[in-house]
Amino acid sequence: MRRRFRIAALQHRSTSMRYNGDRTFREARAMTPLDKPLRRQLRIGDQAYTLIIDPQGLKLVEKGKRKGVALRWDELVSGDAALASALQASLEDR
Repeated sequence: MRRRFRIAALQHRSTSMRYNGDRTFREARAMTPLDKPLRRQLRIGDQAYTLIIDPQGLKLVEKGKRKGVALRWDELVSGDAALASALQASLEDR
């Protein structure tokens, strides 16, 4: 009885580690590349927005509008995004 359980456990482990028969479980969990725009709708307060994430960066647009806030990935990584955001906010206050 004990040996049968051990064999069944080994068989289960070996089959669960495979994904589609040719790739390992670890390879199957690899991240999906961002190669095309990904759109999601979200609500901030009472207003609906569309968030677009693409290989160049992200953009937040008020629903039904064309212009929005765009942020490029290289700006985000370098820290220029915070500076640009502060500058934009100071210009809008005038």
